[in-house]
Amino acid sequence: RGAGDGVRAALGADETPAPRHELLLALLCAALFPQVAFVDSVPAKNSSGKPTKAATTLKIRTPSDMDRPAEAQAAAVHPSSVNGQVGATDWSSPYLAYHELVRTTKVYVRDCTPVPPLALVLFSAGEVAEEVPGGGMLVLDGWLRLQLRPASAVPLVLQVEGRMHGGDAGGLGRGGGAGGSMETELLDAIVILLEQQTLPDLQTLAGGP
Repeated sequence: RGAGDGVRAALGADETPAPRHELLLALLCAALFPQVAFVDSVPAKNSSGKPTKAATTLKIRTPSDMDRPAEAQAAAVHPSSVNGQVGATDWSSPYLAYHELVRTTKVYVRDCTPVPPLALVLFSAGEVAEEVPGGGMLVLDGWLRLQLRPASAVPLVLQVEGRMHGGDAGGLGRGGGAGGSMETELLDAIVILLEQQTLPDLQTLAGGP
């Protein structure tokens, strides 16, 4: 009856909550890593000192760069990209996951999507370390930096990251069984952490090692 054929209802699909937006972005980050970029632009001003819309400048490191201590190279969003006209200060996150790298007159990225800052730490499977104990600065793969404030949040983030990649979350997302409740709690904790990008005490920095 009605507009549907009853299949979704029979499978219980209508009762399944939609995946959280932040979690979908984090999974995209995991799939595309290490193809990530940092929005390295600074707000521009005109001759009268008023803010203007600045073009987006990116920092990236390709897989070949990871084998040697090199500064991150400059890149830009390709003009044909749906995000090609996004201003430097208009991104929802300073970190982007991208699908394609193109070299023409300059280095461009295409098919890019902003991802929550902590998604890189929790889902990328890169090497994560605190730069200075107690300082709150996390470094991913020796070049991408993320400043956590308060710094006391670092142990919690590293603990969740360890569970994600240390085998404790092998059945994550499957539900059921004795571990279903723990898996749900871990997912809830991850989503809460991913949402922290909107809080004023979370700042992000990037640069060379």
